[in-house]
Amino acid sequence: MNKAVCHAALVALWILCRGNSHAVDEGLVSWWRFDDDRSNSATDSVTGIRDTLIGDFRHVDGVRGKCIRMDGYTTEIHRKGAEAPALADALTIEAWVAPQTYPWNWTPIVNQAQQERPAENNPGSLAPPSVRRRPRLFFGLDAAGHLALKLEIDGALRECVSKEPLLLLKWSHIAGTFDCQHGLALFVNGKLAGELAVKGRLTPSEGGCRQIRSPGIGVG
Repeated sequence: MNKAVCHAALVALWILCRGNSHAVDEGLVSWWRFDDDRSNSATDSVTGIRDTLIGDFRHVDGVRGKCIRMDGYTTEIHRKGAEAPALADALTIEAWVAPQTYPWNWTPIVNQAQQERPAENNPGSLAPPSVRRRPRLFFGLDAAGHLALKLEIDGALRECVSKEPLLLLKWSHIAGTFDCQHGLALFVNGKLAGELAVKGRLTPSEGGCRQIRSPGIGVG
């Protein structure tokens, strides 16, 4: 169980697509501002999609405008897989967050998982097949408050973790970046907080479960 009461505001996702010879900057593809949301939904200011907002939460004043105060257990913003941004060979995720306490385990701000084929049960079992999800993208905190970006690159999960934890009870601007030629990097309040040199492409999504969610700490 993850426990991390948090304020989150101004969550954005930028994507840079690379073709065979030229890079095309698609710019901002998703942005959750929370300023105009007063119900059980969170509006993406870029696409206009109203994502489902579940659990215990409150709209309160943020670093600018409004933000969402999440309970650390049940809060989640969920997007259907068919409506999730198509990730390419370069991307940036950024957000303003203010953790009230550190989580008990890895807790996502943005999370995308690939649904695998259900595992087969024993013959004669009446239970439904269990569904396994393979992580493809993770941007969040560990139990000590370190920021991390994890991506599945060429079929292998790569991980970049910040050297220092985020401060509690204080707004921080956080960002995670990936470029297929340079690798992963993390930034906290505009300063480099961690990096991992790796070359490769994001493993393509094969359909299944594609989601952006955040139980307990933020929203992606």
